[in-house]
This record gives sequence, structure tokens and C-alpha cells, in this order.
Amino acid sequence: MKTLALVGKNIRYYYRCSRPVFWLFTAGLLSASLLLIYLYGNLTPSVREYSTNDLYARRYTFSFSSDPDTKEIEAILHRYGEPNSLTCITPAFIAGYDGNNNVPYYTIGYETAPGNSSLNRTRGRTYFTEEELAEGANVAIISESAEYRASGGTLRLGEDTIHVNGVDFTVIGTANFGCDILIPAASYTKNGFPIASVSVTMEKRPSYYENLELLRDMREQFPGVSVGGHPYSSYEHSKQDTPSVLLVLAIVFVAAISAFMFLLKYLSDGTNYISAIQSVCGAPKDTVVFIKLASVFLLTFSVSAAGVALHALLYEPLFSKLNIYEGLIYQPHDYLLVIAVCCAAVVLVSIPFLFSFTRGTAAAFKRRLE
Repeated sequence: MKTLALVGKNIRYYYRCSRPVFWLFTAGLLSASLLLIYLYGNLTPSVREYSTNDLYARRYTFSFSSDPDTKEIEAILHRYGEPNSLTCITPAFIAGYDGNNNVPYYTIGYETAPGNSSLNRTRGRTYFTEEELAEGANVAIISESAEYRASGGTLRLGEDTIHVNGVDFTVIGTANFGCDILIPAASYTKNGFPIASVSVTMEKRPSYYENLELLRDMREQFPGVSVGGHPYSSYEHSKQDTPSVLLVLAIVFVAAISAFMFLLKYLSDGTNYISAIQSVCGAPKDTVVFIKLASVFLLTFSVSAAGVALHALLYEPLFSKLNIYEGLIYQPHDYLLVIAVCCAAVVLVSIPFLFSFTRGTAAAFKRRLE
């Protein structure tokens, strides 16, 4: 506690030494902190991936060793949000125009959401009629890749068929969506196709912790389930790049703050007599140097924390409009990382500026006082 009190007094001595210089140094620290926050958010892949909310950032893919109960899957999903679409999928072997029927790169499935809202139409229909759904008609909406695989060109919609897993389906439209061949649910069941995997697109992206709970519930309900992808897959992978980005940002921050370190040296030199008094009173040189470094750390922590609070408070009306990418979301640990980098960088770069005291001795400063 005594050392901490001396650290606080040392900062106060900096302030008394020259108030304009002290406030200029503080303003430089605050500006550099805000710059670091901006660069961290716009250059760190994990922040961008966490903030994205496109179709792929709302999608889950689960694989099963045996047919799952889709009602149980939907019940789990409804605990954490509203599913926009749920597609049951199995591998599809398409009879190719070249005679090769064993290309295992295609999938066939059915979608539970009415209206097939996740389909991006290219030609024909992207929906099934009430009659087709009720009767389980062998009609299909296919991808352009599957169309080319089956015909080598363009199929006549409503007339030509595609031969998949031993069954002929009349093609009624082409679109880009979650699988290569989409058929009515009743047709999928009637033809005895298994459910190898399920692709789910949520209406809204669950929070990070809701996502963890959803995955936990799925693994508890279906012990053999394999998670092929979830809304935070890219975010988890991108976190491995964060240390290298932080290193680069620390170097940039040091470059930005270096000019202001001469102000710190001015304050330090102006209060060296306090350090001399402490040494004459019996404080070890290491303790005096520690007090100086701790003062810089505490001052940097306070200013960078104020920068973080200012950024968080004015993020929506001001700082979000300056971002390169729209919709960036800063998490609490992002702000903590920024504060840690600020403190570590300033303390390290301040050592040469504060080193003048360590080269002296208590006796030398005593003579200077005399």
C-alpha cells in the first residue's frame, strides 16, 4: 500500500511539474489509444468475423450416422431463435450426360420452410405447388452445376428429367441454395432417402454463448452428431491471427506515442529530485525505478481506460461511422486487449526515457540538491 501511495504521489508530482506538458502527454496517450481501438477493430479478422451477419453467419450444418428426428432438432433450435430454413440432405449420385453416374459431389434434400425463401432463382420456379407437396411428386429444383452434370447444357424446365439415386425427377427450376437438388419432403420420404445431414439457417444470428449452448444441447440429444459448421466457425478460426495483428498494432502504437515520450522525459527529469529524496531516505534504487514505471503504467491504464469508455459511449453516434467495415461489434475482451497493449507498449518504450535516474546514484542527486 505504501508503494502504491508513492506511485499516486509521483503522478501528482508530474502534474505539478508542468500542467500544460502533463495534459499534452495525456491527450497524446488518449489519441493513440483511440487510434489503436480503431485499427484493432478494422484490421483484426476475429472482430470482423464476429460482427458479420450474412447468410453463412446464421447457418448450422450437422451430420448424423443414422436418421435423426427432425422434430427434436427443431425443438432445440426454437430455444435459441427462429429457424428460417431447415434442409435435410443426403449424397446424390446423378446420372451424368457422359455416362459417369458415381460422382459423389452432389446432394439432394428437402426444405421444411414454406416458400423456399433461401433460394436464389436463376430460371423457372423456386417453389413447389400445394399439390406437389401433398402428393410427394417427383419434381426438383436443381443447381446450375447439377443441371450441367445431368445434361451437359440446359434442361427444358417442366419436361426434362434428372436421374438421381435411381429415381427420375422432373426439373421445374434452377437456383442457388443449400443443396444441389431440392425436392418435396413427401417425395424424399416416399423414395426412402436417408437423412445424412441437416443444414439450418436461422432468422437471426444467435449470440456467441447461445451458440455454445445450442451446440451442447445438440450433442447431448444426438451423441453421434458431427458439427460441420456453425455461425461462429470462421470467428473461431480467425482468432489464431489475433496475436500477430496485436504485435503489428503495438508497433504502430509505439510509433504514434514515441513523440509524446519526450514530454514524459521532461516530467520525469523535472521530478527527479523526488526520486533522489526517496533514495536518500533509504529506498533502494530498484524500488525508485519501479515507482517511476508503475506511475507510467497507472497513468496509461487510466487514460486508455478513459479512451475505451469514450469509444464505447460514442460508438453508435460517432466512431461506428468512421469504420471501414459496417456493423463492427467490439466485445469487452477486445477493449481489455487494447488496454493491455497500450500499457505494455508505453511501459516498454518509456524505459529509455526514464533511464537517466538509474544511471545516477543517490549521492549524485544529493550533491545536485545541495
